[in-house]
Amino acid sequence: MTSARNDLDVLFIGAVMNYDGTVGSLANHIRQDGKWVAPFQYIYQKRPEIFRDEAHACVYGVPNLSISKLADYLKRTVEDVNFHIVWHFDYHKDEVLDILQNRPPKLVAISTTLAFYPQFLNDAVAWIQAHKRPETKVVLGGKWIYDRYKLHGYADELDAEMDATGADYIVLNGYGEEALHQLLLAQRDGDDLRAASLPNMATRRATCAEPSSDALAFTGKHYCINHVVNEQHTPGEPMIDFANIGREFLSDVVHVRTCSSCPFKCKFCTFPVLQGEHVLFELDDVMHQLHQLADMGVKSLFFIDDTFNVPPKRFNKLLDRMIEADLGMTWVSFYRAQFANAEMTQKMYDAGCRMVFCGFESGNDQILKLMDKHVKVTQYQNGLKYLSDAGIETLASYIVGYPGETRETAMDTLELIDDPRVSFSRGSLFYYEPSAPVGKIAAEWELTGYGSEWKHKTMDSDTAAEIHLEMLSKLKGINTPISDGGAWSLFNLFARGLSWDEVRQLYRDFNAIQKQQVAEAGQDALDGYRAHAQSAKRRQDRATEEKQSSFKAALEFARSRGRAGSVQAPPEI
Repeated sequence: MTSARNDLDVLFIGAVMNYDGTVGSLANHIRQDGKWVAPFQYIYQKRPEIFRDEAHACVYGVPNLSISKLADYLKRTVEDVNFHIVWHFDYHKDEVLDILQNRPPKLVAISTTLAFYPQFLNDAVAWIQAHKRPETKVVLGGKWIYDRYKLHGYADELDAEMDATGADYIVLNGYGEEALHQLLLAQRDGDDLRAASLPNMATRRATCAEPSSDALAFTGKHYCINHVVNEQHTPGEPMIDFANIGREFLSDVVHVRTCSSCPFKCKFCTFPVLQGEHVLFELDDVMHQLHQLADMGVKSLFFIDDTFNVPPKRFNKLLDRMIEADLGMTWVSFYRAQFANAEMTQKMYDAGCRMVFCGFESGNDQILKLMDKHVKVTQYQNGLKYLSDAGIETLASYIVGYPGETRETAMDTLELIDDPRVSFSRGSLFYYEPSAPVGKIAAEWELTGYGSEWKHKTMDSDTAAEIHLEMLSKLKGINTPISDGGAWSLFNLFARGLSWDEVRQLYRDFNAIQKQQVAEAGQDALDGYRAHAQSAKRRQDRATEEKQSSFKAALEFARSRGRAGSVQAPPEI
């Protein structure tokens, strides 16, 4: 339990995804009443009696491990620490506002691990900065911001990206628990110089003290960036003690993991690059944690191990122990289908597995080889048979546009995911991270650009978007847009009380509306393929421009009729 003190040390904030309907695309949403609607919002509208509210239907409200690990670490290391957790910012602004005004925290700590659209993060920080007290500082950490450091290093480009966030402190580290610990102690002591001089810390020059010279690695226009060093950290030691989080901050569904990093080195993926060596946690510790969660009333689990069923021998041992324990919890996990067999998949079902997320990526053997997936399409097909026979739902994810991709290879992928044993599929465009292994062969493929905007020898991102929309138009199975979490969202809906038959039918209905709207939009659907979030300021600027444009048009019309004096200017002019 947290302390009874009224003021807070830390207000933790998890996801900052925005579902207010202002941002979206027909690749991931449908249009209703002038707003973009994600699948879970559509399902909430159809079956509101299943959920407490719309936020309850959103998967980003599920307790995530980024925040859980930080909170657990502070509970172990800081005397009488007092924290509060908000898992999804945009659905709980009233709660955040009340805390900022009546229980002002020393730090607002925001994880960027779920910052899939950076502008949502920037908007959230701007809102918090506008409503917090001056003594409260905003600190960011996590995968997205650390990726930016790995991309740019100590450079003006990193300084500019950090400036866009508007945070006071930014932790640049793959873990960051100790950095947050030391920052909180410095804030408690009122020692701004010590806070600014911590390793792995970037401090905003306008709001924070300047660091000591021996700590400093780079001085940008907006931030001082200290030396980035490795934190002493052994994955899985100790496992998260969820009693340190507190039952009040847990839901019936919780993220857990049994290992860190991944033993595979797929060329498009940054995960092993950032997380380092693949480390398997002790099964005794894993089972202790699962027993603890079951005793706390948790009903469903998201195993977020990048490769849950590898190595297979260990996976089988874990399944046996879960079956013996009879925990009464259902779960979903990532899964390498090429390692499936009849006995294993039946054990998975008996242990509580109801869905797996299979990263197929392509249905073409040559593309799989280029990706370093170490698998053949026939192995995927065999795995699908075993999963289907065991009664386990499968989501197959795929990528369109990896170097070497052509329209023909993409159609091979369509054929694979249209297998009737694939319950759901989820597609995305190739995302170019130069820090991923594919960056080392960029010159070979004439690969240029960054993120979702790129081109290479065989394709560019615009062509990939066009091909993906063509695939969706031809898909006979169920498409799961990435806008609301893919497989995780599907399982969240099931865990909240919908049957799989209901989930499938509601997604089919959503897909039918989506396909119709894409067909009606034509080129406009392609032009608006990607959802580019706009900050509140940019939205306001655009609204102002529209008002001014309308006023000027009315003024010109009035002048032509000799009635210019009757036209009133908007307040912004």
